[in-house]
Amino acid sequence: MAQLTEREKVAHLLRRFGLGASEAELDFYTRDGLRGAIDRLLDVRSAPETAVHNDDFADKNGQIQLRSAQGIWYLRLLGTQRPLEEKMTVFWHNHFATSAEKVSSPIAMLHQVDTLREHALGRFEDLLVAISKDPAMIYWLDNQENVKGKPNENFGREVMELFTMGIG
Repeated sequence: MAQLTEREKVAHLLRRFGLGASEAELDFYTRDGLRGAIDRLLDVRSAPETAVHNDDFADKNGQIQLRSAQGIWYLRLLGTQRPLEEKMTVFWHNHFATSAEKVSSPIAMLHQVDTLREHALGRFEDLLVAISKDPAMIYWLDNQENVKGKPNENFGREVMELFTMGIG
């Protein structure tokens, strides 16, 4: 089996850490070799955030439609200089599964993605606490139906069974 070149190793790394790379991005990360690429990818806070502003996608009534919200995240995914952070945001979005179909608030879904991104590379406990306070998650797990004397147990059960400890 042939040895991978340094460029091929960096390209593989970028596929694993992010969503792949353009030729220009591959050139950029290959410049300092594999070790330099790893260091740069792990030092996510030194890279600027993707400049995508939700307000730029609002309609004439100041509302953000679902397709626009999806487009905002796609732009962040494609234009990021923090590929590991975005990839982990996608990972956590899959783990803490919600859907705009039920939540029906594009801005709440964008807020949830921002919460996931903020905690994507941190401690799981901090992420779990933050997501348990997230409006989209609260709605997704029917926590808004809690009333005094008759709590809705879906939120606690789902947090424990689906998102942390598992069934049993």
